[in-house]
Amino acid sequence: MNERRPLGLAGVSLILGITSLIVFPLGPITAISAIICGHIARAKIKAEPDNLKGEGKAIAGLIMGYIYVGVIALVIIIPARSLSSTRTFIAEAKAGCSYILTAERIHKAEHGAYIDVENPNALTAISLKDLQGRYFDHQGYSVQVIEEDTLIIKANANGTDKVVGDVVMTVSRGSIEWSGSLLE
Repeated sequence: MNERRPLGLAGVSLILGITSLIVFPLGPITAISAIICGHIARAKIKAEPDNLKGEGKAIAGLIMGYIYVGVIALVIIIPARSLSSTRTFIAEAKAGCSYILTAERIHKAEHGAYIDVENPNALTAISLKDLQGRYFDHQGYSVQVIEEDTLIIKANANGTDKVVGDVVMTVSRGSIEWSGSLLE
């Protein structure tokens, strides 16, 4: 009876997996290499089970490689997505506020003054469908007239996608200033 010989690639997968967890800067290269070597080693061992051994080492290398990839996903990708959600909200809020400002200017041109609106559907020059966004709908906006030529248009997030806060557009004598909790 033949003695099974160890497959070197399984040991390489194990060493690369350990290295990916210990030497963090080399992690991306070593983790991916551990995963590739581990899968190849397992396939070769399954193809020749009577001649090759080392499946435990290949599995251990695979596990460590996948652990590194999972940790990177949790540490880098998920917070980056959250930051992206906030940026998307801000862009959507600014676009909605600008759209409402245009409708207010049309209203002023037609009626001689801006109007306070708790809900933008009071503005006839606006289509509420155009304010339907990912984070809020037309009910997330409000307009307050402070003086004859000063408006405050506010967009409030409702907590969708864990974005909570507001973006405020202050329009005074033609100049626009942005503020709000999400811009600080």
